[in-house]
Amino acid sequence: MQNIERNDQSFGKVQPSASRGRHGARDRPAPRRAANTRNATQNASRFAKRPELQITNKRKSDMRTKFTAAVFAGLAFSGMAGAAQAQSTTTLTNGSYLTVSSGPLSGSGITSVDLGSAGVTGIVSQMPMSLSYGSVNLNISFQGGSSLYQNAASTWSPVQTNFLRASEGTVTLDFSQAQRYLSMAWGSQDSSNTISFYNQGQLVTSTTGAAVRPISTAVTGSIGSYTTFSFSELTFDRVVIGGTSLSMEVGDISFSDSPQIAPIPLNAASFGGMLAFFGMMGARGGGWRVQMRAFASSLRGRQQRLRLA
Repeated sequence: MQNIERNDQSFGKVQPSASRGRHGARDRPAPRRAANTRNATQNASRFAKRPELQITNKRKSDMRTKFTAAVFAGLAFSGMAGAAQAQSTTTLTNGSYLTVSSGPLSGSGITSVDLGSAGVTGIVSQMPMSLSYGSVNLNISFQGGSSLYQNAASTWSPVQTNFLRASEGTVTLDFSQAQRYLSMAWGSQDSSNTISFYNQGQLVTSTTGAAVRPISTAVTGSIGSYTTFSFSELTFDRVVIGGTSLSMEVGDISFSDSPQIAPIPLNAASFGGMLAFFGMMGARGGGWRVQMRAFASSLRGRQQRLRLA
């Protein structure tokens, strides 16, 4: 059978090849199985000489398994948190925070205000109200056309009870003791709606329906939402709610003398995402020190980009 010349790229020259046929043994590449077998044999020999390698590799494998589990746990935790409660927190002035959410926020030491339920539609009362909750007294007064109101056919209120309605005037809430937290279901957040917080006559912070409405629309898909105010630095003892012909309506009110919301809000979804990030970093190997160095490096890079900008 005629010899066929082939180019041996390993040595850069032409050498004769005694082919035995189209599928001859000499033309057939070496089976990968044989190479794998040789590698396995070499690894077994190396592990036999150095048993500590087996322990080290097992530890690395265990770490990767644990971190992979952390990744999925973090992602699952993040997803569940996001599905449970839609919310957004915005910084106001003097260490105060505004949180817009699809439902009431939970916490400890929160007192709910009972405004009663008239079961009718229209003005319930315009007389001042005095309510007591333990050592805290709450006085509510109405100015202009404002009133305690009820609309049995209303769909904006999460609970069909009386609510405060500031119409062509204001509603004032005076607390006998300083507070740090106020939550309420705010109905249609119109541009003329205002809410202001005072401490011994001094304005602490305020906002308007025009500022809150876009946040509510993004979070809840509605022009109404649960709106929570939390104060980490100063306190308040008076709240003034105002509205024009486009009245401001608030119900399901609660208060507390503790802020409830952290100054740097870290909700469950953010925590889950952070857990997943560290899990992925750990799965790449190197342990927690490597992860923290990488995290610190990313922060330094971000600060440098901000300076350049």
